[in-house]
Amino acid sequence: MLETKIKQSINESVLCWLATVDKNGQPSVSPKEMFVSYGNEHVIIANIASPKSVSNIQVNSLVCVSFVHVFKQKGFKLMGEAKIIEKSNPKYEPYLIRKEILKLTNLELEEVEDILDLLALLAQKHNIYYRLRPNLRDENDNLFIECAFASNSEYLLTSNIRDINSGELKGFEFKALTPKDFYQMWRKEHE
Repeated sequence: MLETKIKQSINESVLCWLATVDKNGQPSVSPKEMFVSYGNEHVIIANIASPKSVSNIQVNSLVCVSFVHVFKQKGFKLMGEAKIIEKSNPKYEPYLIRKEILKLTNLELEEVEDILDLLALLAQKHNIYYRLRPNLRDENDNLFIECAFASNSEYLLTSNIRDINSGELKGFEFKALTPKDFYQMWRKEHE
């Protein structure tokens, strides 16, 4: 059961670390940026560029998740069983539009759906060749740099600014901002 202090720590943490084990018993730990507590017994972790974590969970669903509040130097370790929820699963959509998330955004469900539809409409496909090697701490984060570069993006939105800016390769045309900083900047310029 997720106690109140654990839920609060989850909400205050920037990253969590998901530990999995492959079919040969080889452990793997991967940082995750998108996670949230759900109810009193679950933690939802977004599958963003996580093929190794997914394949490990498919052969061994036992996992360990840890998170730490950087400034408080306090965190928690949770162990349990992971379940992969595919987009085709009827339960998938409710996870995306939970009441807690809508409350945080101050948006109605229809507004969130409109925003997602608009993003899908405006998005342009780009080929990614993985030729840039910014050598970030987490190899999986290199994908985001590659996507921002290939699409000539002005901004890369992430809560993981420190890691994105830690790469050896510098001088990109885009600027890495947290979603909150981008929103404040956009609002200041457009309202």
